[in-house]
Amino acid sequence: LKFVVLDEADEMLSIGFKDQIMSIFNQLVPKHTQVALFSATLPQDALTIGETILHEPERIIMKKNHYLSQDVHTHITTILSNKINKI
Repeated sequence: LKFVVLDEADEMLSIGFKDQIMSIFNQLVPKHTQVALFSATLPQDALTIGETILHEPERIIMKKNHYLSQDVHTHITTILSNKINKI
């Protein structure tokens, strides 16, 4: 496992998934894995998790009314559950 992306971290924490997130990282994610944490806001829980799971984090803060460039493109990859063991 080389990369893990935790998107909408603030939303997951607000509905009570802190213990599950920490369990996943403590039991399944090797320490050398690159982790990206994305959050629209940074509540204390997100900061605490960030301090625990991120290594040399960089914080990018966007202005309140900043809009994305037209050059930004999204790519989504779907992994079927029967293929997970092969990754």
